[in-house]
Amino acid sequence: MPAPCLDTKQDLLVKSSLGVIHGLSVETADGRGARAFLGIPFGTNVSAERRFELAGSVDNFTSPFFAVEQGPACLQPLMYKIGQHLPKNISDDCLTVNVYTPSGCSLQGEALPVLFFTTGWMSYELNWNGMFDWQHLASRGRLVVVAPNYRLGVVGFLNRGANRSNTSNLGVRDVLLAWQWTRKHIAAFGGDPGNVVPVGHGSASIMMTGLLCRPQLLDVRRAVLLSQSLFTPIGNNSGPTGLARTREAALHAECCTASDCRNISAPGKLFLTQLWVFLRAL
Repeated sequence: MPAPCLDTKQDLLVKSSLGVIHGLSVETADGRGARAFLGIPFGTNVSAERRFELAGSVDNFTSPFFAVEQGPACLQPLMYKIGQHLPKNISDDCLTVNVYTPSGCSLQGEALPVLFFTTGWMSYELNWNGMFDWQHLASRGRLVVVAPNYRLGVVGFLNRGANRSNTSNLGVRDVLLAWQWTRKHIAAFGGDPGNVVPVGHGSASIMMTGLLCRPQLLDVRRAVLLSQSLFTPIGNNSGPTGLARTREAALHAECCTASDCRNISAPGKLFLTQLWVFLRAL
């Protein structure tokens, strides 16, 4: 174990193909040092009328990015607390990752293993990558932790029918985009892009189990699944059953009419208050 050291400003600065990223120096309860890079965007162009569309990738920053504050949570009902944490704000523009590493001054040029940690609660309705503070795990385990946000609930998992299947399971597609970001950029943070282990917790574990069945999407040697799996009973949102639920909710939120509710495209234009009506009707 490297001797304790104090990070300088240079140790908190990461130079990647994205551009320059500034992080925070943090100290664990047992006095260990760690670095935190918070709210780094990996997906874009999902606000307003593109709420129900595929995210674009973030390829570069036009100026140095200061990753020193938690990003917003993705749209979700705030009638529940996530553990003891409640997001300070929610937004469509929520596709960010938090990256935690041991102190930069202790890295000594090694490439550390990476945990890609996805979490989820209430059948994909609740999640926020600011819930857990991974600095302890990163420092004590000598590894890098990446925690992504992904779109939730009606926004992330709406069944829009076969004619819009390319924009189904947007929450899953967000996770895959974050995975690609991690494999591409984590070396700049001291991580080994060839040793990234996906971890799924709760409803995110169900999603991760499904991805492991598709090695062309998630080609890994090992994974960690916590609490749930594909064998966990959840609501049926597939095929005609799921589409019928979507149409019923769309009628309830007045984003289609009883005579013409075949193509559910209007929810992207809903105000948030209307969106909650739509969500509760599902």
